[in-house]
Amino acid sequence: MATQHAATERLGVSVYILQGEGREIPECPHGPMLLFERFFKDGREPRLFFACSACRDRKACSFFQWEDETLSDVRKKAHQDIITASRPNEQQLKIDKELRAMMEHKSKECSWLYCHSCDVLVTRKTPQHIGHDVTEGQTLSELRKPSIILKPLQNQKVHAQYLFSVKATTFIVNTIKKLEFKKVLCLGTPRIHGMIQCTTEAESSLDSLLLDIDHRYGMFNLPSKFCWYNMFNHHFFNNNKSEQQFNKFLENADEEEIVMIMDPPFGGLVEVLGATLQKIWKLWRTNSSAKDNKKEMATMFIFPYFMETQIQAALPSMKMLDYKVDYDNHPLFKDKKAHGSKRGSPVRIFTNIPAANVKLPSKDGYRFCKPCQRYVSAENYHCSKCDACTSKDGRRYVHCEDCVACVKPGHVHCFTCKRCEPPGHECNRKVSTGCHICGEDGHKRRDCPQRIKTTSSHANGQPQGPGKSPGKRKKQPRKSAKKKKQKTN
Repeated sequence: MATQHAATERLGVSVYILQGEGREIPECPHGPMLLFERFFKDGREPRLFFACSACRDRKACSFFQWEDETLSDVRKKAHQDIITASRPNEQQLKIDKELRAMMEHKSKECSWLYCHSCDVLVTRKTPQHIGHDVTEGQTLSELRKPSIILKPLQNQKVHAQYLFSVKATTFIVNTIKKLEFKKVLCLGTPRIHGMIQCTTEAESSLDSLLLDIDHRYGMFNLPSKFCWYNMFNHHFFNNNKSEQQFNKFLENADEEEIVMIMDPPFGGLVEVLGATLQKIWKLWRTNSSAKDNKKEMATMFIFPYFMETQIQAALPSMKMLDYKVDYDNHPLFKDKKAHGSKRGSPVRIFTNIPAANVKLPSKDGYRFCKPCQRYVSAENYHCSKCDACTSKDGRRYVHCEDCVACVKPGHVHCFTCKRCEPPGHECNRKVSTGCHICGEDGHKRRDCPQRIKTTSSHANGQPQGPGKSPGKRKKQPRKSAKKKKQKTN
């Protein structure tokens, strides 16, 4: 009963972005953990804690530590043992020597075998893989597309390995070529990287580097083409070798030459992903010839349209395009012709590239809107009263004179709620767009002036110690069995 009561009293959590130096941050198998703050309804002070950056499910990664907690040496060693045991072996991290030589010399023919049971890539059959689940091939071009060979990891809450369709992959790569970029930084986009690597030098001058949390891609790529990486904490695994390769890729990459494509898990915290992009932009400015210290690397951020408000709050320069990004192995995020949603995939491209420069395919119904100076979908019509193409979700929006805005079709204006709502809705339903405590815009609850006590101040991204430690509570003396029995009697 106590656990159930605690769950009902929770109000939620907020995350802090730690950017300062000189602070020891605990780690889990997925790298440095993130600092969160737990809020409660019953008047208790909020409490800070560290948890995994990549896993949205505590069952997938159980590492947890209160911010004011000091771990014993025994517990520290136990944590380190778990982290070490979770790491793949050397064979699963390194590309086979023979395959590496074939890739470097660009051999067309090479016999290879991938064992799904052992998660290893080898050049020939060996007795240890007899009876295992294997995939075999005879050409180097097949190895350039590991996302087709590898089976998606099972825990979608951790990895969310949904892969772009051929149509979406081709559109993005062709757009990059038309915009005349030379380098492509691929964050969690193995199919974009694979298509670029499959293209011969005679056909394209594009180069790409894949950053992905799935270490298996390291067996299919030369070390100069892959970094084992966690995008939620900007952490490079593999003893900093990946980070060195990443910095080398950014060297002398002028703003007209490099673009970043990022396809994060859709349950990921946008403000955390935004902080990662800010770090990469800053590193790029340091490594390139960009003179403007606020200049941003050209970026395409793939996310659902209904997260537009959160994305623009974290990354104001990112604007949403109408292009519907579909996936091969997602039941809903597919083209409607491929039995997906009737309105098409809800996933869009958010970018800081001028929208007029990104030409969407006319064969799919996209057209250019002169007043908006961007390409729009077939159902998106320009509203002269809003002076914008307002559709977001694949339907044609309608203008409401009372709201002075375009709304979803089927919604009607409710004069009690003073906004458009679906028919049969509950009136006066609270819609909070600001602070969860006072309801005001412009700040979050962790910064609300109405909070009774401030548990932590975060100057320059570094959290200070809480004013009063909520972690150490006095233990109540146990009642003896005899007294307990007497009381019950």
